[in-house]
Formats: sequence, C-alpha cells, structure tokens
Amino acid sequence: MDTMPMPPSPPGRGTPSTKKQSSLGSITPEPDDFTLNNGPICRLPEELLEMIIVFVVVGPCSQRWLPGYCSAATIIALVCKQLRRIVVPILYHTISVDQIESGEDRARKVHRTLQENPSLREHCKELRIGIYHKPPTKEHLAILTDFVSWLTSVTVLAIEDPVCDEERDSWKLIQNATVQLPELDTFFLIPTWNESYLDHIIQSIDSSSLRRLIVNQIDDDTGNSTVLTPENKRTASFSDLTLQNYFGPDLIAQLIQWPKTLLHFHFHPGINTEHYFDFPMFEPWLLQHKHTLLSIAFGPFPDMEEDRMFNASAFPNLEYLGLSRWHVGQVGEKLLPLSAENVDRLLGPSLTTLMWDFRSLKGVEESWGDFGKEEENWVRRLVEDAVSRKAALKHIHIIFVREPSTATASNGYPYDRMDKIGKDIEPLGLTLTYVPPDLTKKEWLKQVNTPKQD
Repeated sequence: MDTMPMPPSPPGRGTPSTKKQSSLGSITPEPDDFTLNNGPICRLPEELLEMIIVFVVVGPCSQRWLPGYCSAATIIALVCKQLRRIVVPILYHTISVDQIESGEDRARKVHRTLQENPSLREHCKELRIGIYHKPPTKEHLAILTDFVSWLTSVTVLAIEDPVCDEERDSWKLIQNATVQLPELDTFFLIPTWNESYLDHIIQSIDSSSLRRLIVNQIDDDTGNSTVLTPENKRTASFSDLTLQNYFGPDLIAQLIQWPKTLLHFHFHPGINTEHYFDFPMFEPWLLQHKHTLLSIAFGPFPDMEEDRMFNASAFPNLEYLGLSRWHVGQVGEKLLPLSAENVDRLLGPSLTTLMWDFRSLKGVEESWGDFGKEEENWVRRLVEDAVSRKAALKHIHIIFVREPSTATASNGYPYDRMDKIGKDIEPLGLTLTYVPPDLTKKEWLKQVNTPKQD
C-alpha cells in the first residue's frame, strides 16, 4: 500500500500552528495557511503547476503506486497551501492495497484517514487491490469493502491474483466493485496462477459503465472450458478487450463472444505460451464483430505455420491493425512475400494505420540488425501496393526497441533506414513513425566502434 495519509500543512510565518491534527497527521486546511502569493512559481497558471508537479512526483511512466512517489508528494504538500491544494488530489489519485499483515499497516492508516476525511475520497481515480494466493482476512475484506463503497469516483480498478476460495469473498468483492463504482471505465484482472477463472469473471463482472477489460494469464486446466452460456453471449458492456499472456484458444473464443459490441481487440500470447495460434483461428471469432471492430493488434505467435496475412479486408470499418514482425516470417526464414492475395487481405477498405512490432518471441535474441534491407524492401513494397490500389493506408508505425548494450554494426543504424523510408513516402501521402531509439546515431557509432573488453 503505497498511498500515504494526508500530510499536515505548514504553520504560518512566525506563528505557531493552530491546526487540529489527527494521529495520522491529517488536518483540514484553514484560511490562514501560509501561501507563496508573491513567489514566481505561483504566478504560473495552476494547470501548468499541476503538470510540473505530476512530472516531478509521478514521472513520465505515471506509475503512482511505486515507492518514492508518495514521499515526494508529501514533501511538496508541506510547502504551502497552494501547492498542497494541487498535490493532495495527486497523492490520493491511486490507492494500492495489498494483503494486510499483523501490526500497523498503511492500509489501515489510509482507511482511517478516509474515514476521518470523507472529502478526500473523491480524489481517488485508480484503485489497485492485491489478494496474493490466499483468501482475504476479515479485516482485509472489511477495509476493501469500505474502499469500494467510499471511492465512487474510481475509473480504473485493478485486482491482482483473486483466489477461488470456498466463500468466494474475492469474487463477491469484484462483483460489488463493478456494481458500486458508477464511473468504472477500465478493469484490470491479473491472476498469477494458471487456473480457469473465466466462470468467475463472467459471474462477477456486472458494470454498465465498463468500457475496457484487460485480463492477464488465465487458462483452462479443468477439462471443462465451456463456461459462457447462451444467456451471457453478447451481453457485456465493455467494448475494448485486451488478453495477454497465458490463454487457451477456447477461452479466447468465449471472451470475444461476451461483449455486446467489440470495438478494440488486442491479444499477446506471452513468451511462455504452450498453445498454437494463427490468423485463420482468430478470424471466425472476430467476425462476430466484423462491422464494429476499429482496431485489432496481435503479439507474436510462436511457430506459426500458416503463410498468409490476417484478413483485414473482412472487417469493413477496421482502421488500425497491429502485427508482429514474426507474423511476416519466422526466425531464420525469408519474409512472407507480398503476393497479390496477401495484399488484398492486408489492405482493408478502412485500414489507415499499420503497426509493425519487432518485439521478440520466446527464446529469440533481439538484434539491432532485425530491421535490415529485407524489412526495408517489404515496407516499400507495401507502400507501392497501397498507392497503386488507392488503399486507405496512410500511416505505418514501427515498434523497434533494442537494448543499447547489445548494439552492433550489423545492417547499419536501423533508424536511418526508417527515416529514409519516411522521407521517400511522404510525397505519396503516407507517413512512417517509430518508437524513439534509446541510442542516438552518435551514441550508436561510439558504442559499435569501441573495442569490446574481455
């Protein structure tokens, strides 16, 4: 639990503090709090001040639950009333609750703080709950139940490792949360054991506001994988489904059938999957939402045997398609030729953006040479076909991230190739972008020309 209780305000200049302070250091601000009315920083618009503080306190990754976040926010909140007014909503934006152990615990402290200061509850937009392999204690469950009923402004809920205990307390909590959080938009469900949770998920999630469901790592080890009843099909409110890591095909098929409308589907099988996947497997499942799907993205499929592209042309409104580099040719093999048939499949009638992801497969060593001449020619050929066919394609985005320490001179600096493609296709009405490199050209040259030491 990394969210801290509300810090005390500083006393006024030369005046002893008269604030009423609880045992947790929580107070109610009073008008005579010290402010930096004449300080240069306070001449900035408050929106800009908030952006600066968020960047300093939270950082670019916005991982508000990490250690160090709360202590920095607390220090800034102690400066003055104006900064405190900005910091407190940031400080309580994300509350993360793990299993409560014996002794004094931050979860208990924050629970008491929210109990004593109900006005703080509205600031929480993200609630993260960790159950961790065992049923919650009565005290833990009581605190979590209070949080679910109090924090009605939460839009993001994440629950890690719910357990299938006999009393089903974890799943009752999930059901209560999805019902009682009226603004819930995104739900992360993160089991860490490979068990069949799908029946619990379907029975527990009941939210009319839920837009996005992200599920990590479930599989069916029970021999009975059919759990979505006809009554449940096409009933769920979410329209954005992300499945990642260990999933069996039967469960994927059922989860795709669950939402009433599906706009966005993203699947990454994870590096440790034992299942076989290919595009002909996914297409019939997704065609149930053929008229509504706007974006589809796939992570790499290990050992994919089919040598054809995903049939984006079957989805008339699909605007975004994400493919892995390894869908276009397995390791050590030539890239899949852009035959007329494959181009017909790939260039859907509304497809404006193609993402090409070079993140690696299980056991495959990533190389700075992975984007070489062959890959460059493949992109150029695709652009030529798109232009000649007057296709909707306007943008290609490449995800190519490599560890700086592994940089080699093989195939040259890959981002030079991408820049050259982007420059050449711009007059044709297309653009190419990529994830910013961790090494500039100058840094890369220095590294590849520095003799390796044994």
